[in-house]
Amino acid sequence: MKLKNQLLISHVLLSVVPLLIITAFFYIKLLDTFSVTMAESAEILVDQSANNFDILIEEAEKAARTLSHEIVLIQALRERPELSSYDAYRIRINRWMKNLHNYSTPRLDAFYVLGEYQVFSSNDADITENIWKEADWYRQVVERDGPVWFPSHAGSFVGEETEAVLSMATTIHDSLNGDLLGVILIDIEEEEFRQIANSSMADNLRIQVMDGTGEQVYQAGQDQGYSNAGSSFLSSGNLQFTQELINGWRIRAEVQAGKLAFERAFSMMGILTALIVLMILAAFAVSFRLAEAISRPVIALRNAFHKLESGDFDVETDEKTRSQEMLALNRSFNRMTGNLKELMDRVVLNEKRLREAQIAALNAQINPHFLYNTLDTIAWNVRLSHNQDALEALYALTKLFRISISKGQDVIRLEQEFEHARMYLILQSMRYSDILDYKIDLPEELQECCTIKLLLQPLVENSIYHGIKEAERRGTIEVTAYEENGSIVLKVYDNGAGMKKEALEHLNSLLKQGVKTDKKVFGVLNVNLRLKMAYGEEYGIFYESAENCFTCAYVRIPRYVEEDNSDSRKNSR
Repeated sequence: MKLKNQLLISHVLLSVVPLLIITAFFYIKLLDTFSVTMAESAEILVDQSANNFDILIEEAEKAARTLSHEIVLIQALRERPELSSYDAYRIRINRWMKNLHNYSTPRLDAFYVLGEYQVFSSNDADITENIWKEADWYRQVVERDGPVWFPSHAGSFVGEETEAVLSMATTIHDSLNGDLLGVILIDIEEEEFRQIANSSMADNLRIQVMDGTGEQVYQAGQDQGYSNAGSSFLSSGNLQFTQELINGWRIRAEVQAGKLAFERAFSMMGILTALIVLMILAAFAVSFRLAEAISRPVIALRNAFHKLESGDFDVETDEKTRSQEMLALNRSFNRMTGNLKELMDRVVLNEKRLREAQIAALNAQINPHFLYNTLDTIAWNVRLSHNQDALEALYALTKLFRISISKGQDVIRLEQEFEHARMYLILQSMRYSDILDYKIDLPEELQECCTIKLLLQPLVENSIYHGIKEAERRGTIEVTAYEENGSIVLKVYDNGAGMKKEALEHLNSLLKQGVKTDKKVFGVLNVNLRLKMAYGEEYGIFYESAENCFTCAYVRIPRYVEEDNSDSRKNSR
């Protein structure tokens, strides 16, 4: 765990935990107090809601009784609609029903009187006659011959499409002979029930109204689930109540007692809770600042070490700190980085000078090595009037030195390096035409790959002087290249004198160790050294040979292509 986190946790445990214990103690005490009064408050709420539902039910049934005893309405229901008096009845009764509806308290949504021949409504609804007689609700009312309540449904059974309503329907009979004259339908908007269920506990209250068969008529509030209890009890933090209504329905209510108790307890704690929160925040702030002040210099020193590990020797730590111990550590670190930087600069400079000296010695050894013999060959061709051979030799020599110079560039394309070896072999074949043949093959897909220059010529030179010449027979030198495991291998093969096993092992040992000088194989070791300095220890030269049979040099280089080879292309022309 980080030092900063350890310090922060320690301070928090010492300061915040006691405050939390005190807060929890007061909270539990307040919850106990409110739990005692919660059942009483909830029971009063349910009683009030039940009384309001009873009033609404009673008002609806009262309106139905008023309609069923209205003499004019009964007289209108007795007559047929083709009588001239029907329109007068309809206008008068609709106006009277509208007034009854407007003055109902609580507010009822609409009244409908559905007779055998006439239809009346309090809202002038356009009702298609006799359609309701086929409906289930109508048959149910006629069969029971009394008030029937219907659960919440979308829109009126007979009126216009409205919001969800609950309905009460009852029959109306002739006062003279008791014959069925029709059905009275009263709609009550669901909003009326919702207002009854509304209270200070509305967000934490669920009220369910059920009919005599246990089917739900109306529900308000969250769906929290009920048990089968029939009286008040405390279960899972919720209080549940059941009470009968005057029409045979039941009201069931559930209150989220735990949530209410928490809200009341939190509000009663008031200022104490705010102060405790402020004290906790202050404790956190002080703990954080203190942990930050202690851990900051340690983290800064750790980051400085990370930068030093990544090779940044210019990193320094701040020596302005109040801690004497950290001040001593920072000063020691700065002295150490200064010494390391000075040492690394010295090593880099020495390596650079060594590389420059070795490359200069190699180029000096390569260029004049065969120049005298080549010029001598050209001179003899001129004396013998072999002018074409002399011109070809001069062209090959010119191109050889042009590629060797390469405008000071040390990296050229493989195509140029092979061309350099070809020019060298052309010049040498003129001198040793009686014993020397050669073949050069570079795959087209490798021509644009790059390498450091002057790799092949020293190896070809060794093949001529230590292979072909010493074999005392005509021989062939083959220069090829191929790709292997993401690298490029340059191969110089000759079928000359070969090497003894001891000499071969000694040479490969020198190449593997990266030995810089050896009089017998100076050129090969310099090429091998340049490869390792340029590309790394995994690259270099390896030999295979069999005495009086062959010698083969393998040069492994990385495969890469430079984006801009324009200068190299110009040099190859």
